[in-house]
Amino acid sequence: MKKIPILIILIFSFLISGMVISCSGGSDDGDNSDDEGPLVIMPSNLTLSVDVVGTDGNNPSGDGTGVIQCTVSATDAVKYGFKFGSGEEIESFSGNIEHTYTVEGSNEYLVTVFAYSSTNHSISTFQTITVYVAENGPQLVWFDEFNTNGAPDSTKWGYDIGGNGWGNGESQYYTSRSDNVIVEDGVLKITAKREDYQGSEFTSARMLTLGKYDFTYGRVEISAKLPTGGQLFGCLDLILPLWDGPLVVKPILWNM
Repeated sequence: MKKIPILIILIFSFLISGMVISCSGGSDDGDNSDDEGPLVIMPSNLTLSVDVVGTDGNNPSGDGTGVIQCTVSATDAVKYGFKFGSGEEIESFSGNIEHTYTVEGSNEYLVTVFAYSSTNHSISTFQTITVYVAENGPQLVWFDEFNTNGAPDSTKWGYDIGGNGWGNGESQYYTSRSDNVIVEDGVLKITAKREDYQGSEFTSARMLTLGKYDFTYGRVEISAKLPTGGQLFGCLDLILPLWDGPLVVKPILWNM
């Protein structure tokens, strides 16, 4: 009779232990968090705006600088990527970027943009634009068409005055008088005259741009009619500014 309680206790103990083990195993089987996969955040509402600088009614493809300004936005985006044509992708965190095209003329280009989320998932869109780039040839920076009658434009021309021979044995005395230099009917007229003046037998004019304009690189075009005759010739010089002046216009009377 004393053995019965002991057997019941042992059996009950095994049952409780089995229930604990069974419950613990059921909890492990119910945890399926790994089956859900990694977190995915996908950007949305992607918009792209491209402004060609200088576009207006007269310049539908821009002002010729080739500059465009891009603005992009998207929901749940932390950064953006821009591609211009087949070029490298350029990263931007602000969503704003400026790009310059350099091929001359009017050309069509593709702008592609990508929006990236914090999980590095992305969406993209694109836009085709036409951009005008002005030619990079020579640009007119200085000119004088002599279209105002009277004295030459004093903002462009100065004068050498005197009759000391100018290192060439020149016979004339240079003046700024209208007798020797004047603008008439769209033409600059420099007149060499035989007359006694300040100890010289001739007078003329020597105009130059010294202190008015000089340049390092460029092309100079001059349309001029030069005098003919013995001991007389016209001269159009390009001279270093440190010496005399970048452009000198003068007729010379040689003392021969």
